[in-house]
Amino acid sequence: MKALARYLRENIDAPITLVFAVMGDKNARAMMREAFPLARSIVLTQAANSRSMPYQQMLSSMPAEISAERTFVTDNVASAIQAAETVDIDAVIVVAGSLYLVGEARELIRQRRGGLKIR
Repeated sequence: MKALARYLRENIDAPITLVFAVMGDKNARAMMREAFPLARSIVLTQAANSRSMPYQQMLSSMPAEISAERTFVTDNVASAIQAAETVDIDAVIVVAGSLYLVGEARELIRQRRGGLKIR
């Protein structure tokens, strides 16, 4: 997550909407501290994996310095992508946290072809 945060700081000038999910055995709070301050909006979700941390647990684990005002929650990746597209239309959407999340989001976006640009 540190490398992603460094990349975003150095290369992305636009506002960021972060779609985030993490497995239950990971240090979600540390990951949140790295990436969440860089995002104007945050969408918490769960990957379709039994090890995925419930979004309710992520929400309660958010560092106090992160505003919940621009934080949105959903229990599935498809809804999270839709939310990310609408909460801040000027933002770059970054999907991060779990590789299961990234894989699932990538497949959903690829199915739509011509939708979001994947980098």
